[in-house]
Amino acid sequence: SAVGTAAAARLAELVARPLPDSGRARRDQLAASCALAVWRLAQGDLAGAAGAPARLRSFTATPGDHPRLQRNAELCADVVEAGAATLGRRPEARRLVEQVDSVMRRGPRTTEDAWLPGFENLLLGRLFATLGDPARGLAAVRRGGAFDQDWILSAYLRERGRLAALAGERDAAIRDYSRYLELRADPEPAVKPIVDEVRAELARLLAEN
Repeated sequence: SAVGTAAAARLAELVARPLPDSGRARRDQLAASCALAVWRLAQGDLAGAAGAPARLRSFTATPGDHPRLQRNAELCADVVEAGAATLGRRPEARRLVEQVDSVMRRGPRTTEDAWLPGFENLLLGRLFATLGDPARGLAAVRRGGAFDQDWILSAYLRERGRLAALAGERDAAIRDYSRYLELRADPEPAVKPIVDEVRAELARLLAEN
């Protein structure tokens, strides 16, 4: 959490700068706006994330931008708005989450040039679970992240295991947790407490079986 807080502070400095006219720095600043808003949501900071959707939607692509840049800015705005509505228990939360889910069922699968880190289905799974629908959340996380983002696979496996257990799919939860532990066989100290939690949950599921 300390490393994340420090990284968020650096992102906030970047987001506060004027948006460059073109180039990779322009894409990176939009990506920073998206990542910072999602981080703030994860910390329960609804006020801190509040301005991000409007900022992302105000972006207008230029001829030098990647063709998907504006679409991805709008998608991130939708994701953040749905997350804020869910965490804030607003009446429109379910509709906004469903809207993002319908987009993700059709894609997109992000690429190196599209800058989104493949977290959308992961966050959707958590939002559906918060809304009391872990089965829909499980369907979302089973779609996975971007096809070229294997580094996020362990996060997806952990969430798949959690949601499968909540949805009553015990055997699936056991498989996903077991695969997660294979990937995290020798975790760095910062990750070890999470790995220990998964190992304990797997042991509980196996005992129930």
